Amino acid sequence: MKRPKGGRAFHFLNRRQRNLEVYSHRNWYQTAGPKVDAKDDKDRVHVEHYANDNSLKERLIRLFLTNPKTSCRWDLFLVFLKLASCVLYVIRAEGDDDPMSAGCDGCPADRTSAKWCCPDINESSYWSLLWVDRPLILWILQTVIALFCFMEVIFIAFLEYKGGSILGKITLRMIVETFLTLPLFVSIFWKDLRNLYNPLYLNCWIAKSIAENMFNDVHRLQQQRSALMQKVLMVIGTLTSIIFTCVCGVQHFERAQHQWGTFKSLWFVVVTFSTVGYGDSVPGDWPAQTFVMFSIFMALIILPMQFEQLAFHMAQTQKEGGAFGGMLRGNNRHVVVCGSSLRPTLVLDFLKEFYAQSDLEECHVVLLCPQDIDSQLRMLIQVPAWAQKVSYIKGSALNDGDLERAKISVSEGVFILSDRNSPDKEGADRHTILRTWAIQDYAPQVPLYVQILQAENKFHVSFAEHVVCEDELKNALMAANCICPGITTLVTTLLHTLHQQDGSADVPWHDIFGRCAGNEIYDIKLGESTVFRPFNKKSFAYASFNAHRRYGVCLIGVRRANSSKVLLNPGSSYIMGYNDTCFYISMSSEEESAFKEVKESKSSKFGSSSGDFSDQSNKIMIEMSDTKNNGATATSVNYENEKDANSTGNGHVTASQQPATNPEQQTGNGVHFEQMKPPDALSVGSSVNYFVPSDSDVEDDLQDAMSGALAPSKIPDYVIEIPPISPYIGRVTMKCHLLPTSLPLCCLNLTSQCEHNPCPRQREEGAIILASPVVEAGLYNFILPLRSSNLPRLSLKPIVLLVGEVPTESFLQAICCFPMLYYIVGSVSSLDDLLEAGILNSDTVVVTRTAHAGSHDDEKDEEFMADALTIVSVQTIF
Repeated sequence: MKRPKGGRAFHFLNRRQRNLEVYSHRNWYQTAGPKVDAKDDKDRVHVEHYANDNSLKERLIRLFLTNPKTSCRWDLFLVFLKLASCVLYVIRAEGDDDPMSAGCDGCPADRTSAKWCCPDINESSYWSLLWVDRPLILWILQTVIALFCFMEVIFIAFLEYKGGSILGKITLRMIVETFLTLPLFVSIFWKDLRNLYNPLYLNCWIAKSIAENMFNDVHRLQQQRSALMQKVLMVIGTLTSIIFTCVCGVQHFERAQHQWGTFKSLWFVVVTFSTVGYGDSVPGDWPAQTFVMFSIFMALIILPMQFEQLAFHMAQTQKEGGAFGGMLRGNNRHVVVCGSSLRPTLVLDFLKEFYAQSDLEECHVVLLCPQDIDSQLRMLIQVPAWAQKVSYIKGSALNDGDLERAKISVSEGVFILSDRNSPDKEGADRHTILRTWAIQDYAPQVPLYVQILQAENKFHVSFAEHVVCEDELKNALMAANCICPGITTLVTTLLHTLHQQDGSADVPWHDIFGRCAGNEIYDIKLGESTVFRPFNKKSFAYASFNAHRRYGVCLIGVRRANSSKVLLNPGSSYIMGYNDTCFYISMSSEEESAFKEVKESKSSKFGSSSGDFSDQSNKIMIEMSDTKNNGATATSVNYENEKDANSTGNGHVTASQQPATNPEQQTGNGVHFEQMKPPDALSVGSSVNYFVPSDSDVEDDLQDAMSGALAPSKIPDYVIEIPPISPYIGRVTMKCHLLPTSLPLCCLNLTSQCEHNPCPRQREEGAIILASPVVEAGLYNFILPLRSSNLPRLSLKPIVLLVGEVPTESFLQAICCFPMLYYIVGSVSSLDDLLEAGILNSDTVVVTRTAHAGSHDDEKDEEFMADALTIVSVQTIF
């Protein structure tokens, strides 16, 4: 085998050759093309690709040029040598304080008959500009450094040479190095030239050029964009080089008339370049004056170009947001919020809810968006409350450089938001899915919180820690609101961080909503709680009832110490444990509340209409206060006996025994909860109230049907199963009331006649009408809660889908198994279509809005007008 190029056969150069020979003997090499038989293997020829990569020249190129680590270290060493040469020049200039002794070695005192290198300074003082006093040790150090740097330039030029004209490889640095090294090299053989003046202070410009290359290698090694910092360092280097060159030049040219020191020369240069001009120091001779004029001209040419580039990079960095580095982050945590379009209202809502949590106040928020930051969003993030906590970076989640700028790999979490106002929901979800995949591949250990618009796209991001589907949540809440009016208001109020508001006293529900708007969900361990600790080893129902009666807090769920699942209202069979975590609704957390025992007067005790003295004898009033400011702590309270609750069994109480208490806000420093009569249950919620029978009522109906009290034909014959067909992947599995046999697709249209129903259908009483401009898979989540197996069969109501387009066959196949479900093609803004849907006999009308409804131009110009069509259409109904 032919030996690779590279001169002598070194051991490390032939290592790969020996390995290839071993591999060839063992038949471990791979070949391209079809497989061949063993008899044809003897005709094979082994080819070693890229053999020249191991040559000496290629290794040196990788060491000094292509490898960022080694080249950066080499450049750092060269910068050190150049700066050392500048320091040696300053030391020589400060030591040469006698211009009259300038000349070569061994010059006599009487220079009239001396040799040519010992001129008479008295005849002409300008000889002191050509000759200096250089000690031998300084000459040796300067000569060694100059020769080494000159050979390094020639060596690098040889490595970079790949053929062609040699003149193309001559650089400015090579010319300067030759100019500075040649006198010192000649002085090695000609001793009289050792004191010849050499402007070695020009090495500062070479050091600046090498430092720029070193910064490029550093940034390439770190794989991050820092063009602004690099430009700032370049401007600083240029300004320092100009000042240093002018100081050394002025000091040398003033040797002929005055002896200026380094500090005086620096003072003159700074005053001159700053255009102050005190006039206390001026050049006294034409060589110095000419040098100063030339320096000013060069500064006026070089500095404006550098500052212009710096200003451009600063404007570009301000536009793109720069990078989120350690200086901004400090020791705090940070999260990243990214999306196609971050609207100011969306960012405002996110920041309010995010920083409403006390444990997130020190967390930094980084906004990553591919669009330029607009003026409204810039003003929003410059609010003093968020100026030091929010940063904006222009970039894409699909670019690793932008992800590195946002420091996603060390973030606490990434929120990927969709543009819910986009006219193309499918396109917005595709962008969200791609961002989620890119971030998951870049930083798989970082938690992801993803917002998806359409339910059918949820399975693409199922690997994320938390996925919120807007259509799925919206339709499920609206369906629950049809069963329990007001549930959407309750959920949205709990999700949004609000404060108590002063409602109108003339409108009762305004007052109730204003006082209860500040309720939030909090959690606390039962063993550490003043409110729930007395209920250890008691049932959940008993703890929930007595906690609300005594303190006005609502216990809604509990979580075991060794479990991650939250049990919502587990009932009287659940026994509270000491290490359980309690979830409750209250105006403030227990840690920020102070408890005071209230002793009521005798008149209030005996004046109670309930007649139960024991229930009214020991009431507890709660005063909400900020323990962070006044340091208030919870005081001990007296707890009631459990005899009243235990009398009903398992911690349950009857409706007649439950006290009518409700929180009422009082003026002052705190919020007091007092007893008041609750409003009538039938006066709150929907205008149409109905009774929903329980499972026992259904069993009674069946028994009545068997006895003849109810005709058997009126008992629905439904089956409880999981729907066999889903319009999308990743649906929520729920057992529902289904038809024994699915209806034909033609029977789902409420207005058309088919062979199965030749007569027009009559509009049924109490129907639920859902008006949607388009047929989306998310509507399936509106149907599931209304046909859940938890609901009694007799409570099911007809569902009419008023859609603006004919549903697809796949959607109809998914819903044909549900009972009393129909659709009609129409619009909510048309009264005729509403009458066709049976609005006069309906119980509830639900109107939804999609991005396709309304004018896109209006939504783009003013996002607050996005619901204009929906509002006007609903108002038309009334």
